[in-house]
Amino acid sequence: MPYRFFADPAATQVLPFGHDPGLVALSVAIAVIASIIALQVATLARSSLKLSHRMLSIGSGAVALGGGVWAMHFVGMMAMEVCFHTSYDLHWTAASVLPALLAAGLALSLLSREQIRPAQLVGGGILVGAGIGLMHHGGMLSLRMTPLLRFEPLTFGLSIVAAVVLATFSLWIREALLASGRFSGLLTTAIAGTLMGAAITSMHYLGMASVRFIGVAETDMPTASEGVVALAGFVALAAVIMGVVALGGNTILKYRLVVAQLQSSEARLQAMFDTAVDGIVTIDARGLIRTINRSALKMLRYEADQLIGRNVSVLMPEPYRSGHDGYLHRYRQGGEPRVIGIGREVTAQRSDGTVLPVRLAVGRVENPDDDASRQLFVGFLTDISALKEAQAVREHEASHDALTGLPNRRAFFLMLEGALSRVRRQGTAVALLFIDLDGFKAVNDQHGHHAGDQLLIGLSQRMRGLLRQTDTLARLGGDEFVVLLEGLKNTPDDAQQVAELLLLAAGEPVQADGATLRVSASIGLACLRPGCELSSDELVKLADDAMYRAKRSGRNQIRMAACENDSVVLAGH
Repeated sequence: MPYRFFADPAATQVLPFGHDPGLVALSVAIAVIASIIALQVATLARSSLKLSHRMLSIGSGAVALGGGVWAMHFVGMMAMEVCFHTSYDLHWTAASVLPALLAAGLALSLLSREQIRPAQLVGGGILVGAGIGLMHHGGMLSLRMTPLLRFEPLTFGLSIVAAVVLATFSLWIREALLASGRFSGLLTTAIAGTLMGAAITSMHYLGMASVRFIGVAETDMPTASEGVVALAGFVALAAVIMGVVALGGNTILKYRLVVAQLQSSEARLQAMFDTAVDGIVTIDARGLIRTINRSALKMLRYEADQLIGRNVSVLMPEPYRSGHDGYLHRYRQGGEPRVIGIGREVTAQRSDGTVLPVRLAVGRVENPDDDASRQLFVGFLTDISALKEAQAVREHEASHDALTGLPNRRAFFLMLEGALSRVRRQGTAVALLFIDLDGFKAVNDQHGHHAGDQLLIGLSQRMRGLLRQTDTLARLGGDEFVVLLEGLKNTPDDAQQVAELLLLAAGEPVQADGATLRVSASIGLACLRPGCELSSDELVKLADDAMYRAKRSGRNQIRMAACENDSVVLAGH
């Protein structure tokens, strides 16, 4: 028999009714406040990481919004001014809140999601609009009065459509405002809540436009029921209190969650700080050490209580120690940072005074109040001593002979270039000895290559012992050696004496693998004086040619070649 609710009686049987403007305004205010509170709860729910906390927020927000919607509807009903006596059925009145709670729960469930698809938005709008419409018209059926309650079909249908459209719009508007990024979070919530509250009250009063009261008037003019203002105020206050409690509870819950997350994050950071392989040191704007981790203490050979509160310059050798405080002072005065954000290699000083190379990276901790005196800096120290040692080994291997440890061909030619530059710049002279062992192949053939290697090592050590610290002995390869002599008082004669000493040393026996090994040497001596423009290759060739003349002359000899004023002079032993 639903048709009987939509009967269209004669116009003379329809009773007039109106609304109290003050109570209408109060109902709008209730809807707006409830919507703003509910949207803020949805924001808190969206940021909750735990499902249980999110569901608790949605549930409490649904109670606040659903209760606010129901309170708005109830106050709107009490705002009616009719010409007959009205009362309410307690059971129908209580039951009418259920659709409002379900609609509010669905709305907040949608709004608490990270992303809402258009289909979900429309579907949610249909269900929310239907729920609020059901709450409204169900609440209307709780009225107890002498006249009959009927609905005008067209307006009734429009009110349902409006409920769905306005509900969908209310859900969409907040997402659109958030996506635009034009307003802050609180302002977005206030705007969206105001629009949602207006949409909810529009649903109610559009529904009221379809109502028809049919019967006989009991008073001359439509009036409000006695005591309705006090009751409406009580309902409004209860709805606001319920919303504030829900919002406050969710805010406290969110605060506790944030505190728990901060504590967890702090514990993780502390664990990372304590277990980090690199050293980490935190200092303040005055350069005083605030924190230091275990790796840094182990690296620098300190205990924590020896460093906390002391100036970080204690970890620096001079001259960096003296200049550190001045650098911090200039930075506090507005100077440009020269090390912040730039990794570089520096030298740190341990507690025992020894130093070690480290790679230092300094970061600045962001200071919200921009107070330079409260600025903190974090330094990350990486011990690169092993890297430096490996680098030194690689450089040594690249420039030295693997067997004898003497400079190799590459290193020797670099030294020779430097010596020739000094000849041109300072007007000094240099001498170059080219040494080739006689009979070395026979040693290898008779005693093996290991014995030959031992012979080369022994002879190189013996020759090195006869030279000055400023002289250079290098192995070019095989059984060929060169000696670079600089700073001699009488270059040809002094060089000749050195060559004779080396010739005698090469002829002395060497013990290797239980055998006595003997060789001799052929030495070419080349002298270069200022005014003779020879390159390093030409000077070596000059000495090499002199060495071959010694070989052709019977070996175990010295032959000399000198360059004076671009002329080459040859001489014998």
